[in-house]
Amino acid sequence: MSHKLTIIVPVYKVPYNYLEKCIESIINQTYENLEIILIDDGSPDDCGLICDKYQKQDLRINVIHKQNGGLSQARNTGVINATGDYLMFVDGDDWLEADCCEIVVNKILEKECDFLMFKVYKNYRNKEIKIKNYSMVNNFLYYEKDKEELLSNFFKIESNITSAYAKVFKTEFLRENNIYHNEDYPQGVEGFIFVLYCLLKFKKCYFLDEYLYHYMYNENSISSSHNEENHYLVLSGMNYIKKILEENGILEKYKIDFYTRINHIIITTAISGYFNPKNGLKYNDKKIGFINYMNNELIKETLNTKFKTSFFRKIVLLIIKLKLYFFLNMLAKLRYYYKIITKFPMKIKQLQPIHSTRRIPIPTIKYQTSLIYYNKALTFFSKIPSFIRNIH
Repeated sequence: MSHKLTIIVPVYKVPYNYLEKCIESIINQTYENLEIILIDDGSPDDCGLICDKYQKQDLRINVIHKQNGGLSQARNTGVINATGDYLMFVDGDDWLEADCCEIVVNKILEKECDFLMFKVYKNYRNKEIKIKNYSMVNNFLYYEKDKEELLSNFFKIESNITSAYAKVFKTEFLRENNIYHNEDYPQGVEGFIFVLYCLLKFKKCYFLDEYLYHYMYNENSISSSHNEENHYLVLSGMNYIKKILEENGILEKYKIDFYTRINHIIITTAISGYFNPKNGLKYNDKKIGFINYMNNELIKETLNTKFKTSFFRKIVLLIIKLKLYFFLNMLAKLRYYYKIITKFPMKIKQLQPIHSTRRIPIPTIKYQTSLIYYNKALTFFSKIPSFIRNIH
C-alpha cells in the first residue's frame, strides 16, 4: 500500500483563479494517495466557498475554517490535523507539476530521509523562470556530518532553501522534534525559522534536482513592498534566529553568514521598502522612517560586524553607512522603472503591425516608435547591477 502524503494549503484572500489553479494542480496529481487540507484562515471573501466547492467534488479534501491567525498558525493547524506519513506545504496562489507528489514520495522513501528539498519555478504574470541559484549539491544525500556545510549554505542569499514550500517532510520527524511554525511570526520570516529547526534536527535530508513547484511572485506582497510593521517583524525574527544559534552554541561558527544575510535584508528594506516609489510618503518622511529603522540594535551590530558580500552590495551598504539617502532613493527608482520597462513588451505587442489598406498604418508607426524607445530603455537598464534590478 502506498504511503499517504498530506498537502497543507493555507488560504487567505487568494485571487480565485490562482486558488482554483492551485487546488486543481493537487487533485490532478499522478500520485493519488493524498490528504488535502485546505485551511481557510478567516478569508473575508469567497475563498472559503471555493474550498467547500472542491471538498464536495473530492473526498480527499478536508476544509478547515478558522479565524484569521496568519500563515504560521494556518500551517500549524494543518500539521496538527495531518494523518499522512509525509506532508508538504503549498501556498494558495502557487501550484505543482502534475507528477510532483509521485516523484518526491518515491524519492524520500528511497533515500529514507527526514525531509527532501526540490527546485522551484518562479512565475510572473507574463513569464516563467527557473530559479537556478541553489547553494546545494544536486541529487545529494546530506547526513548529520554535513550539517555545518548545510547551515552555512542556508544563510547565503542565493541558497533559495529558506522557505517551507518546495519540501516534503516525514510527519513523524516534525512531531517527534516538536517542529512547528513560530506563530509570533505570522509571515515574512516564518519559513526561515521553521527550516532552520529542521536543519538542526535532521539525520538525513536530500536535495533533488527537479523543478516541481511553481511560486507565483506577487509584487505587492508585504515582503516585496513597503510595510513598516513587517520590516520590524523580520528584524525581530532575525533576533530570534540569533537566539537559536546562541542556544545551540553555534553563533560564532555562523556569525559571518548570519550577519551577511542581515546586510541583504537592510539593502532590500531600503530599496524595495522605504524608498520604493510605490511608498506614497514624501521623500523626507521616507528618510525619517529609514533612519529610525537603522537605529535598531541588531542593525547597528550588523554594520559593525565582519561580513562577506559582492562588490556592488558593499557599495550600497557604504551609501547607507554614509547616510546618502538621496542615492538610495535614486537606486530605488531605477529598480522600480526597470520593473515597469520589463513589462512593456506585453503592451507594445498590442501595437504590432496589422493588415491595412492605408499606405502607412497608424498602429505600425506606434509600434515602431514604441519599440525604439523600449530598446533604448532596456540598454540603459542593462547597465544597472543585476542585484539592484532583482531586489524584491
